[in-house]
Amino acid sequence: MFSTDSRGTSSVLATILLTGMVAIAVTASGAAVIDHSLDQSAAGHVVGQVDVGANASTVEVTHLGGDDFAPETLTAVLKSERDSVRVPFTNGTIDGDDRFVAGTTWRYDYAADLDGHLQKVYVVYTPKNDVLDVERFENRSKSENSGDSGVLDPGFAYLDTNRDTNYDDGSDVQVSTGNLSDGLSVSERLVVPESVSVEVDAGTVLSADGIYLSGTLSRPNHHSTSGLVLNATDSPLELRNGSIVSEKAQASVTLTGSRITAVDSTIAADGRVRLDTPGKVDLTRSTLRSTKDTKKATLSVTGSQIAAIGANISAKAQISLVTTGGDLDLRGVTVTVEKRQRDVVLDATGGDIDLTNATLVSGAGKSRPGPKNDLTATVDTGYGVTVTNATFVDADHELDVTPDGAAVGTASSGGVN
Repeated sequence: MFSTDSRGTSSVLATILLTGMVAIAVTASGAAVIDHSLDQSAAGHVVGQVDVGANASTVEVTHLGGDDFAPETLTAVLKSERDSVRVPFTNGTIDGDDRFVAGTTWRYDYAADLDGHLQKVYVVYTPKNDVLDVERFENRSKSENSGDSGVLDPGFAYLDTNRDTNYDDGSDVQVSTGNLSDGLSVSERLVVPESVSVEVDAGTVLSADGIYLSGTLSRPNHHSTSGLVLNATDSPLELRNGSIVSEKAQASVTLTGSRITAVDSTIAADGRVRLDTPGKVDLTRSTLRSTKDTKKATLSVTGSQIAAIGANISAKAQISLVTTGGDLDLRGVTVTVEKRQRDVVLDATGGDIDLTNATLVSGAGKSRPGPKNDLTATVDTGYGVTVTNATFVDADHELDVTPDGAAVGTASSGGVN
């Protein structure tokens, strides 16, 4: 079952200010029910009340009263310890009506989509991209069923044999900082919790059947220029408030896995930074940077889909963000190339590019970008590049969009070619 350990703060939704008091009760069946009292709008009228219920497979949201909502304006973002799923209210079902109105319930079965236990839910009003509420959950089923709850952070790294992101004495295996520093290759899932901070050796490779990192891995500025590699083999690689920093001149950072999640995290190198996966990439609110002034020190991210909402991405070499089968979501992102003759390259195959409220800069730090500083965005025919309220700074202060006519919206600064 689930319990809450933090509360979200509501935000401005057009003229409606949603504020919520959250209480949670656990039913006998194992569902956690959250009551949100949505008080009043800036105009002083009651907005509504909802009940949110969650169990191991289903999320339910019941509208108790107040304003109606079109389902296409609401999205639930469900997060586990190793996955993230965006669910528009147009998915799932709303009983009794095609709008989310008083007396109706929205239901969605996430079991087949979300890998792991439900840990956090974001409720988003999509027309403004406002996060209305954030709820955090803990999985307590193991504690109640076996009497051994385990802990996420026991003060050391460990091999998570049952993949529940908790250290369970007697089944999971402790990993010393020395093992992490030297590198390792294991067939279990590796967890490096927040309390763990390790200086890794030159050329360290951490290979495991899944990696979860909320601690710190650093590559100090000494010895060889060999970089740091994290390889989650055929499983997800996940950073939550984690940090991977390679300070040695020209030393790189490479991350691979079946999908890559780096939320509220830092990935930095003096050399090349490369994230490569056949699956989805989530870089929400994270910082990625490459600080070496050389054309080889590129910063590249490749995945089937990429979401980098609110991320900060910078380099002194070319930056490439490429999807191989879906959308490139860069709402609110800042992408900065700090040298002349270096480009920002955005390429989405089989999906759209969303640059709403984004800032793209090529040639930052110069009085004027060089003639070879370019910003490019490429999509397949039939897809679009949304530039609403975006800012573009390069040699011609324009984003070069391919194919012609694919751009949607109006930038706040700079143009579209």
